Amino acid sequence: MDQARKALYCLYRKLRNISIPIDLQFKLFDTLILPILTYGCEIWGYENTKQLEKLHLQFCRNILGVRTTTPNFMTYGELGRTPIDILCIKLRIVNFWNRLISNEKKLSCILYKIMFNLSIIDNVQFKWLNFIKSIFEKTGLNYLWNQQQPVHSVQLKFIVKQNLTDQYIQNWFNQIENSSRGEFYGIFKNEFNLEKYLLKLLPHERNMITKFRCNNIKLPIETGRWSNTPREERICHLCNVGLGTEFHFLFECTSADVQRLRCKFIPIYYTRYANMYKMKGLLSLCNVKVLKKLSYLYLNCKMFCNYILRLYYFRLVISVIM
Repeated sequence: MDQARKALYCLYRKLRNISIPIDLQFKLFDTLILPILTYGCEIWGYENTKQLEKLHLQFCRNILGVRTTTPNFMTYGELGRTPIDILCIKLRIVNFWNRLISNEKKLSCILYKIMFNLSIIDNVQFKWLNFIKSIFEKTGLNYLWNQQQPVHSVQLKFIVKQNLTDQYIQNWFNQIENSSRGEFYGIFKNEFNLEKYLLKLLPHERNMITKFRCNNIKLPIETGRWSNTPREERICHLCNVGLGTEFHFLFECTSADVQRLRCKFIPIYYTRYANMYKMKGLLSLCNVKVLKKLSYLYLNCKMFCNYILRLYYFRLVISVIM
């Protein structure tokens, strides 16, 4: 972990000095950092890997420019990334198991068969064997575990990878549906993939769009969660009318400043007879010109919300002192 962390900070320094696309940044992570993190994971990968995933999430959130409290399903969803243990550790363990049983003359294969026989005959529990067995059970490949015969490595890796990916994406959709913070995100995020705007915009522009999409703007609907304010009481502080949601800011807020920004940065098609369908279309756009305008709109939204929030806390402190 320490060596991987040092390498990661070194990569951060390099990335600050050069501007490269996000997909290449993750290519660097997978090439330079991931091999250090997962070195020898074929043996110890059945253990808790949360510390490895924290480092992975740290890099993902740093690239997106979002808070550390941003839900994991948003971070993974925007980048189209999966956790390390899904497609890296588990896949390598299964491939190692396949190579292990393919050569019966090797000492490692003999020891493995002794372990397997002990687990079957004497019911001795081995965590490593149980972990591999659980992978086959989850991917519907129980027959491979029962046969204990080597198979074509490319086909095995493809089937296991496909099944693990499908299961993770289904679980990802469930997390969005069951999370209160995923209510807005689920409106426009219908596919698990790398968002195109991340590749088309400059870093400061894409960061503002990501912040808005991932509830990193201090709108009342988000800040109300911090103080456990009932949802119906999270009123917009700019116009004091209606809930302070993302839809309200984009299309309904009657504040003069917001209306001016709305006319300047949002195409008139979306503001006229606004509805959820149009908001979904606006947030799913790939037009670079419109996306740049939206990034400036979100920047002003962030400034307004920060100012109102500071003013609110200032008045609260004054009222307590008085």
